[in-house]
Amino acid sequence: MSHATASRHAWAEPGVEDLGGGVYRIPLPLPLEGLKAVNVYAITDPGGVDLIDAGIALVPAREQLTAGLRKIGYELGDVRNFFVTHIHIDHYSLAVELRRTFRSVISLGEQEHANLIATREMVNGSRNRFFGAEGLRRLGAMELVTQLSAHDRQPPALIDWEDPDRWLEDGTDLDLRTRTLRAVHTPGHTRGSLCFLVGKHLLSGDTLFPHGPGRTNSPADLKRIIGSITGRLFVLSDDTKVYPGHGDFTILGKEKEEFAVFSARSHDPGLCGDVLWLSS
Repeated sequence: MSHATASRHAWAEPGVEDLGGGVYRIPLPLPLEGLKAVNVYAITDPGGVDLIDAGIALVPAREQLTAGLRKIGYELGDVRNFFVTHIHIDHYSLAVELRRTFRSVISLGEQEHANLIATREMVNGSRNRFFGAEGLRRLGAMELVTQLSAHDRQPPALIDWEDPDRWLEDGTDLDLRTRTLRAVHTPGHTRGSLCFLVGKHLLSGDTLFPHGPGRTNSPADLKRIIGSITGRLFVLSDDTKVYPGHGDFTILGKEKEEFAVFSARSHDPGLCGDVLWLSS
């Protein structure tokens, strides 16, 4: 592996990153070539820990989460809540697995309800019976499921797609005892995607990354995610730190500057997928 490649994937190395203010980043492995890990964020206080996202329900991810929590003085049984940014398997399924043992509470955006039903239909092999092929394609999880199968990994079981304990509305303020976590609805990557704001930390899931928005499956979804970013996130102060579901952090002011370059140019009407502010 070249030095440049190693540096690009440094964020995915096992360990714990202290983000300040009792917030930590714990990267958990994914069994894929391109997408190396998913970021799980731990918000801590003396009484326990709350997690933003959970990782994929595979043994290496569970082991790395256990090790990461122990480094900051907690066990899996100390996790009170999983606040999940969106329904995709790499963010949701380990929360479901751990809830069965530790009784943690799972919260998910209320607009993900239809996606959850459709995912069950997909896993159950009834793709055309409820939402149809186009609706399932728009879930965004199919690509990851396909790649897992290609790597001889067990496909997701129906039990991994259980309902959350709580459906979160846009703007919900969540009392974490020593601080407040705000849920912000940011549709585009999925219809029910959420970002979470705690202090100056914006935990952006797969909505906003350094240099661009999250992956979209259609031009309409790209328009929707850009509307979420400009209308819901860019209203925050420029010094807000953005911590995404994959990769390194960024500063909101920098993303505003790069987006200004993007918005000043004309674009192919079919633009979607992986978009970068400065080069797409």
